[in-house]
Amino acid sequence: MEEQITFPDLYLRFDVPYIAFKIGGFGISWQVLITLAGIIIALYLAYKSKENYYIKLKDLLEMMVLTFVVGFVGARLFYCIFRYDTYLEDPIKIMQLEYGYLELMGGMVIGIAVLRALCKSFDLTRKDVFDYFTPFFALIQAFASIAAMYNLRDYGVTDMDGMFRMICRINGMAYVTHPLFLYQAVMCLGLFVITRLMQKKRAFQGQIFYTYLLLFSTGRFFIEGLRRDPMMLFGFNVGKFICFVLIVESIIFLGINIVRKLNNPNRNIKE
Repeated sequence: MEEQITFPDLYLRFDVPYIAFKIGGFGISWQVLITLAGIIIALYLAYKSKENYYIKLKDLLEMMVLTFVVGFVGARLFYCIFRYDTYLEDPIKIMQLEYGYLELMGGMVIGIAVLRALCKSFDLTRKDVFDYFTPFFALIQAFASIAAMYNLRDYGVTDMDGMFRMICRINGMAYVTHPLFLYQAVMCLGLFVITRLMQKKRAFQGQIFYTYLLLFSTGRFFIEGLRRDPMMLFGFNVGKFICFVLIVESIIFLGINIVRKLNNPNRNIKE
């Protein structure tokens, strides 16, 4: 069955086949290929970055790979747990991304927790590591958001009207929806540029990461409200709650450190 998305007001149409090509009987999805391309590009830019805050590249690469792998698994499990009725009858579907996708906020929470633990294990300054990782993580998120288009999942509530309205045709059915994957991709690309520029000159440790966390969580809060399949628990939107907690944490951290910097402009960045 032909599957495609159309932006009628922008005169754009895309066919969105799930499988890019097959090797033997094994299909390689566009979703995996695009996300992998983002990871490779991000790793290359991380390698070329001069703002490494005196952290060994070998340690950073090992931490990035471990964080991504665990975060990916965590994001998938979050998605399945909050939609357990779909996977109880056939648990093997948990391993098949064509049945659902990833829960980004769950993956972020787990990824942050893993990275904090790794910083302690590698005896590295947590805030420096997070500031280094942030732009490249945002870039990977941008690629992963575009990849979600081919999963035919990351679309918003129906009956959307406006310039960016999208018609999604799946299995002969047509839905007019919000292109959430596009919203998030643009947001993450913008955050990549902003945080990469911030790496050139930061005022205090943690500034880059918490600026990203504040801006991303604010944008994601509104995206969560437009989702067709949000994480719900007893009628409560868990995704929005996670975003709210991260917003408050970021505001407190940035507020305290900005005040400290204003009161002592010559304060050393690591004090």
